[in-house]
Amino acid sequence: MNPIVWKVGVISFFADLSSELLYPITPVFLTQVLHASMASVGLIEGFAELTASFLKGWAGRESDRIGKRRVFIWSGYLLSTLSKASIGFAQGWGGVLLARSLDRVGKGVRTAPRDAMIAEAVPKKELGLAFGIHRGMDTLGAVIGPLLALVLLGVWGEERLRDFYFLALIPGTIAVFLCFALPETPAEEVPVRPRSRFSIEGLPRKYFLFLIGWGIFSFANSSDAFLLLSVQKNGNPLVRVVLMYCLFNLVYALSSPVLGRLADRWGRMNLLKVSLILFSLVYWGFSKAWNPWVLFACYGLFMGMSEGVGKALVAEMVPTGKEKELGASAQGWFGLVTGVATLGASLTAGLLWDAMGPSAPFVYGSCGALLSLVVFILLK
Repeated sequence: MNPIVWKVGVISFFADLSSELLYPITPVFLTQVLHASMASVGLIEGFAELTASFLKGWAGRESDRIGKRRVFIWSGYLLSTLSKASIGFAQGWGGVLLARSLDRVGKGVRTAPRDAMIAEAVPKKELGLAFGIHRGMDTLGAVIGPLLALVLLGVWGEERLRDFYFLALIPGTIAVFLCFALPETPAEEVPVRPRSRFSIEGLPRKYFLFLIGWGIFSFANSSDAFLLLSVQKNGNPLVRVVLMYCLFNLVYALSSPVLGRLADRWGRMNLLKVSLILFSLVYWGFSKAWNPWVLFACYGLFMGMSEGVGKALVAEMVPTGKEKELGASAQGWFGLVTGVATLGASLTAGLLWDAMGPSAPFVYGSCGALLSLVVFILLK
């Protein structure tokens, strides 16, 4: 496998270690320290992802236009790292909303150019494996981060949740500096193209049909914060919730490279369809309060089937020879559609929870995944 894939994976490991040290803590911080409602949690998560998604479209277009990848990657990780401490200073959920939005600005700036760099580093027949390796290394940070949070919870206690946000600056800063080990295309080798409003005119029809099906699924796939809050509301202490989240990420990390390779051989769309069936079953299980350990393990398997595979599908649809002109733009618009739909999903989930109870968001998500599956079957 090309060394660039491994380098990006190491960077993502440290960045995700920084983020995931906080992820299982933030819902508790919001609801217990800042006394935010579930609708507010949905707004924060959804709006943050929307911010990232709009910037994915812009960053993808600009990266293709000027022929640069690394500058977007390191600046994106820098913004996300700086946002961490600001949550620790927040006195209300509005402050968390602003900080999370800054974090997602960083994600939006870096994601499409980073994914384009991975896609350009390998032949198309290895895209599933390449993105699987990246997702696996990224998610390994999401295993260690919550475990570290668990140890610190035992030492500090829940009364020192704010300190977690300052500690997260350390691995985030390491990720920023490691970005400079990535190659950058010399400016003279890639001519700067004129600005284009959309910059996706050269993408095939199947790309846009894929976005329709993926958008429907994303509108049903609300923030994972609702999964964590659901099992906590069912009587599981925070320590157990964090361990469940670690199990989810461990299964995700270990399965991603294997399932990415399977997708390359069996067919990426075939595996994506299977993943939607699994997602529907998992969300139905959360609505019925089935065994949460099994559900989180199966959810990790779903992520291993879908996250890297979806990006590999997008890269596969970019016409051969047009990767440097359209590769980041295709990933950026994919991210934009995902984020806009996720905002609707998270807001809907929060409102359903407040109005109808904790099971309602998961019934909604389960049915939405099946609808997306039908669309993918019909849109050939």
